[in-house]
Amino acid sequence: MNVKLLRKVAKHILAEPRRFQMSTWVCNGVPGSVLDEYTGHKFAQCGTAACIGGWATILSKMERGDEERALDITYEQGQRLFYVSAWPNKFGDKFQDSGKKQDARIAAARIEHFIRTKGKE
Repeated sequence: MNVKLLRKVAKHILAEPRRFQMSTWVCNGVPGSVLDEYTGHKFAQCGTAACIGGWATILSKMERGDEERALDITYEQGQRLFYVSAWPNKFGDKFQDSGKKQDARIAAARIEHFIRTKGKE
């Protein structure tokens, strides 16, 4: 498991919560655009939002579909990490995918839990 990259993803989304969106792999929007209104997600100034897998590939300079390889995790571990519906309830039940600091904190805590449990939860 690439713990260094997982923590880099967590740090990245905590630094700017509006660039974190679990409902899409990578989305490029324009801050203040109709897309903001449509999704309810306020985009960061850069206009990019991504999920954990999306940021893992972007930050490691790998291609889409290489999330598991970048993070050195199995397909099953990826399913538990990349889908909020598979997160333990203490994280998934609180997560709103709003682009707000609270959701970034929940996701970062979820990543740390994933590391601590070696991807079993």
